[in-house]
Amino acid sequence: AAMKALCPLMKLSLVQGKGVLISLIDVNELVCLVAQGHYAEARTLGFSAFCPRPLADLERRLDPALFVRVHRRYLVNIRHVRAAAREDGAWHLVMADTAQTRVPVSRGKVEAIRRLLAV
Repeated sequence: AAMKALCPLMKLSLVQGKGVLISLIDVNELVCLVAQGHYAEARTLGFSAFCPRPLADLERRLDPALFVRVHRRYLVNIRHVRAAAREDGAWHLVMADTAQTRVPVSRGKVEAIRRLLAV
C-alpha cells in the first residue's frame, strides 16, 4: 500500500512552561527550528519554545519551498532570513528573530542556499 502523503503542517504545537500550556502557532511565524536531541526548539520572531517532535519529522511536514534544511541541526524559514554572511570561508544566515539567530550553512548546502537567496 502506498504511504499516505503527510498533510502539511499549518500550525505547530509548542510546549511552554512545565508542559502546562500547549500553544499553537501559525507555521509562518516560525523563524527557524533547531534540533535538540530527539526534539526541536522553535524560534519565532518574539520567543522560543520547545517542540516535542524531531527535526526530521518537522522537515517532512513543512512546506519545502519555505522551510529549508541548511545544516543538520537547523531548518530555516526562508521568509525570515535577514542576511547572509561569509566569515572565514563559512557561510551563515542571520535570522529575523529578536536574538538575530546566526544559523550555520553546511558546506554541501552553500551553493543551493546562495542560488535560493540570490547572494
